[in-house]
Amino acid sequence: MKRLVFLITFLPCFVGAQSVYRFNNYTINNGLSQSSVNTILQDDNSALWIGTQDGLNRFDGDKFEIFNSDEEEGINNPFITSSAKTEDGTLWFGTHNGLTEYTPSTEEFKTYTPNNKKNLDISSISIGEGDDLWIATLNQGVYRFDRNKKYFELLNWGNSAPEISSATYVDNSLIINKGSDELFIYDFSSNTSKKIRTDVLGFDDFAILNITIASDSNIYVGSNFGVFQLDMKSNCLLREFQNYPELRNVQVKSICLSQGQWFFASMGNGLYTIDEGGELINSTQDKFQKSALMYNDLSVLFEDKNKKLWIGSERGISSFDPKYSGFIGVGPGANLKKSLPSSNVWTFTEDKSGNYLFVGTDLGISRLNRKTGLFTHFNRRYQNAESGPKEAKFNVMSSYSIDSNIVLVGFEDGLFKLEINSDQTFYYTRLNYVNPIILSKYNRLYGIESIDAENYLLATKGAVFLYNIETGSSQRFEHNINRPKESLSPGTCRVIYKDRKSRIWFATSSGGINILVKNDQGNYMIKPHLINDNIRKITKD
Repeated sequence: MKRLVFLITFLPCFVGAQSVYRFNNYTINNGLSQSSVNTILQDDNSALWIGTQDGLNRFDGDKFEIFNSDEEEGINNPFITSSAKTEDGTLWFGTHNGLTEYTPSTEEFKTYTPNNKKNLDISSISIGEGDDLWIATLNQGVYRFDRNKKYFELLNWGNSAPEISSATYVDNSLIINKGSDELFIYDFSSNTSKKIRTDVLGFDDFAILNITIASDSNIYVGSNFGVFQLDMKSNCLLREFQNYPELRNVQVKSICLSQGQWFFASMGNGLYTIDEGGELINSTQDKFQKSALMYNDLSVLFEDKNKKLWIGSERGISSFDPKYSGFIGVGPGANLKKSLPSSNVWTFTEDKSGNYLFVGTDLGISRLNRKTGLFTHFNRRYQNAESGPKEAKFNVMSSYSIDSNIVLVGFEDGLFKLEINSDQTFYYTRLNYVNPIILSKYNRLYGIESIDAENYLLATKGAVFLYNIETGSSQRFEHNINRPKESLSPGTCRVIYKDRKSRIWFATSSGGINILVKNDQGNYMIKPHLINDNIRKITKD
């Protein structure tokens, strides 16, 4: 049997600001020692090491194993601030008091501190040339740590300030973030440091939150005013991603470039992504959605060997595959800006720009703004001369977006035009495509498709109509038993489909496939397609 199969494929619809990622979330309920995650690292055996405010956690993909100062010899302080892995596979962890080494071959920990009897409050670790580690501290400046000799040497870089937020080694230089707002480049070859002016950026309270050497080898600075690139030649910060004004005031805590996509972990605004097509996506927490991001206040991003991304926050860790985008279930919720008013969803349509997705429920139309990720709901109520129960159900059976503010909506009681003036002001206006006296025969509207800007095809319970939205005139197509080859096949038409060649097809419950054509006089007609004559055998499956 030859069959023409109509497939309606639901590609990922929730794009733009609405997250397209499915997050796996892990908290203390899953075995994590503490919820505030500061650093994430992967060892040579592919296990993840998660540093929290109360110990280390080794995660094998199934369960967590906890290492803390109370039970594990060699760990002097449980507050883990930073981490690094050297080429030999050794793991290094910065704590509030000392540099902790983990040797995988012996599974032993050991903590090192300078011989000055002061707490070594480490803020960052960076791997330098040879056997050197560069250690930034919040109370003692910058140290070089010789891994072979296990020896600390205080760096004299021309500034005696003890509070250093980070020190990042790159190209025989050290990028030093003093406090939160001062940035220096120390050149080892000349033993000189240059200050990067941040006052010229025009911000009174500019703060540096992160320094990242991305996979494109450029140096990026996350700040409380978005992302900048550090130009080592001109010694200045340059605004990055200028085409995305949404990022300008985002507090960017961590940056990752993975497989052509940018990811920004923010403080308070969730995860931002610029995908390969240049679209900005914002993933935010939603306590009503199990697969949504767990928390908006993020601390760290990490890409593992399988290109999966891990996100640390104050509530635990989340992971997701950046190459997999699928539906995150959106259903009823207390926050209607991020949820639907009903669990019953019947139709989807989007405007031509792709900025808005319209969802039909049993209450009316809900519009998703893909740039903000927020819903606005336009629930239908009885108006004017209409009467009925105040909480009546208005099942949306079909819909067609003319533009971002005008939608044709097919209900069980006919066709309406939804006109949106604002989020609070909107109108449903009945469109009479048939004499109201006989509407009950043609009222259930299963499908809407356009021929052009004025003419629309309506699949109803009793017939198909060609309706002109400008003049209000209509033409009815029904089955004619005297002209079966020249009229719509028998049964109810529940499917209208426009293919890539702009041919419009119809499927009826009793008569197979039909197509819209023009007769010799240039008038539209709907008739059975020849494919219906090619059926040779019916096989029971």
